[in-house]
Amino acid sequence: MIGSSNNVDESQNLSLDSSNESGSSSRIVMATPNELVPPKWAGTKLLSEEGRIYQKIKDGLPPIMKNRVTITAIHLCMRRVPVEESRFEVYLENVKKVTRARGRRVDSSGWYGTSAKNVDSLMRRGFEMNSIMPASYPHGVDENGEKHIVLCQFILGNSEKVELGSKQLFPSSANFDTGVDELTNPKVYVVWCGVAI
Repeated sequence: MIGSSNNVDESQNLSLDSSNESGSSSRIVMATPNELVPPKWAGTKLLSEEGRIYQKIKDGLPPIMKNRVTITAIHLCMRRVPVEESRFEVYLENVKKVTRARGRRVDSSGWYGTSAKNVDSLMRRGFEMNSIMPASYPHGVDENGEKHIVLCQFILGNSEKVELGSKQLFPSSANFDTGVDELTNPKVYVVWCGVAI
């Protein structure tokens, strides 16, 4: 499953970032969406392979994945209830605040690998500090070998280097908004919860 946390219709464009990291090959089996079959996760819509959003997301896969995976389905987050809309409004307001403080646009998108069970949790509650801890969530592999990634929007802002395995939970100072594995060509990002300008 490849999901998008973007709330868009077929006429809107998605901004996608990709990376050049290397890794092992994966197998994801292609399936044809059926309008009579309900989506796998609450608050999502199963997209048609022929649709523009489906193709845009598929084309936005990181280069390392493009020739190594077969897509089973793409689900779009719909934000149908008031709490989901409110969360998105808070996100947009925070983008404005951090952009103003940093003097440049600070939002971006990236891929998050997790299990099918945790995709459901993300669709219902988003990323919560008390529910998502790095050691407790598998990165995208389920029992049947299928892998799941979610396309997320996040506030990048100013990044600081954070060593792999660090126990750091917050930025080291008010000058930083996110952590990265390396400053010049980051492949891993740490998006701090609750950072406010």
